[in-house]
Amino acid sequence: INVPIISDTNSLTNRYDYKIFNEFFENNITSFALSLASANSISDDDIKLSERLFIPSRRLRGFETGKIGPKDGEDFIGGNYSATFNAQSNIPGIFQNFQNLDAVMFFDAGSLWGVDYDSSLDDGGKLRSSFGIGVDWFTVIGPLNFTLSEVITKEDDDITSPSFTLSDEDKTNFGKVTDKDFQVDVVKTEEGYYIFDVIEYEGKEVHDTLLDDRIKI
Repeated sequence: INVPIISDTNSLTNRYDYKIFNEFFENNITSFALSLASANSISDDDIKLSERLFIPSRRLRGFETGKIGPKDGEDFIGGNYSATFNAQSNIPGIFQNFQNLDAVMFFDAGSLWGVDYDSSLDDGGKLRSSFGIGVDWFTVIGPLNFTLSEVITKEDDDITSPSFTLSDEDKTNFGKVTDKDFQVDVVKTEEGYYIFDVIEYEGKEVHDTLLDDRIKI
């Protein structure tokens, strides 16, 4: 349980995280995780947008971070309450000759609700969910996770993410190499970044970069 933090705007944030691991058969590791959070003002004021809650893509794979839940016009505004559930299990035997690779399957579900300054914007905490398979690659520069996800339940305004994703940290590092607007799927190696698929570049139409023609930068 994270200790509540009071900001200078009298906002109170509480978070409860619970995770359990189990071994259902030999060489299997299965985990179940639950996360609950709330953000409210102790003085009955409306909390700032920067203090509202958003669900990161690592807790709801298949969706973009901060792109589900209540909207004000065209803007996603987050919620006062959030809940996520994650189940993941490795698949023994697929990469048994590779110690730094692990195949997994997963199920994610999450909900985001509560708009203190205008209750009419609340979407009622509708459930979003996805499932999929993935590969965890443990490298010398840190773990990389590649997932192929399928969205089960979503709302019309939700924005789903590409099947293969990188962490926010890697995306930030990749952004340092160019000042152009871009959205790409890449793989980070010791030698550099390799583009898998160029999704959008300077407003041009979506196109793919063949795996045999990856661009190294």
